[in-house]
Amino acid sequence: GPVADAVVAAAAGGHCSGMWIGESQPDKEFEQDVPTNPIRWALSLCCGAAVSAFGAGYFDDAADVPGEPVLLFALRGSLESDGAV
Repeated sequence: GPVADAVVAAAAGGHCSGMWIGESQPDKEFEQDVPTNPIRWALSLCCGAAVSAFGAGYFDDAADVPGEPVLLFALRGSLESDGAV
């Protein structure tokens, strides 16, 4: 898929960024109580940098958290030369 393609491109010595739009589905044991939330997140992969995997995103309909319509998150990690993130 698109994330795997980005990892391969960046691990080959390049830089790849993208925006992913989808849904965050709850674990099966919680699907009756927790809604499926639309999600958007951006990820940049850059092989060889100190922090080589970074990004951010949000769930724009987190109805399962009272009083909090948006949950924001940050992504930070590393991309290894073998493609592991």
